[in-house]
Amino acid sequence: MAKIVKRYIMKSCAVRIRRQMDDVHGDHRATWRMANNLLHGNPPVYHDDAECAKLSTSFSNYFTEKISRIRENIAAALESIPSRQF
Repeated sequence: MAKIVKRYIMKSCAVRIRRQMDDVHGDHRATWRMANNLLHGNPPVYHDDAECAKLSTSFSNYFTEKISRIRENIAAALESIPSRQF
């Protein structure tokens, strides 16, 4: 029974890989990328709740500071332009 299950699992994997390669057929760059992913795929990285909280806080701080810098740069640029009266 275990041999039969293993055979079906292997067949399923082979069919999935064949479909993925068929999807990129003719595109050499995509074919190379797909082959590289199949042969050297990196395992997914999972973060615990504390790491997720830390990451989301650091992303939030980064983009908040970035927007503040952009606003300051725009304000400084507008101040340096002579005002026009209509």
